[in-house]
Amino acid sequence: MTPMYGALAAGAWVEERETNRLDGGCHHYGVYETLDGAYVSIGSNEPQFYQVMLETVGLGKEKLPEQGDRAQWPAMKKRLAAIFKTRTRAEWTELMQMKEICFAPVLAMSEAPKHPQNKARGSFVEVDGVLQPGPAPRFQRTPSRVASAGINPKR
Repeated sequence: MTPMYGALAAGAWVEERETNRLDGGCHHYGVYETLDGAYVSIGSNEPQFYQVMLETVGLGKEKLPEQGDRAQWPAMKKRLAAIFKTRTRAEWTELMQMKEICFAPVLAMSEAPKHPQNKARGSFVEVDGVLQPGPAPRFQRTPSRVASAGINPKR
């Protein structure tokens, strides 16, 4: 939070929800609904990622306001919202996942353990029949483990 307090002190942070660059206020850092009622997230904050995102959604050749123009964020959010509603989450994932956009599909809790990245990293563990996130951080010399499921799933 140190950078945010610095921005607040400098007058660059507004204490109103969804009005700042990193709190959902800007169009290039947020969550959008897709055609199938699912969601995707983008975090194309840096200019190079922003440009790739614009090109991928079909806005790369259009004359657009400056990325940091706060007055234009609401209109750009509406524009992107309409674009993201034209494809399903799976279609956007296929289109964006290997590009430098800072993109991710928003997963339901039941989907997260099945996601290829989470599977490859062993991010989830099963303890007493309960699937849950594994311990983090992981240390090489001092392995962590989950001692119990923490709940009684039979209640």
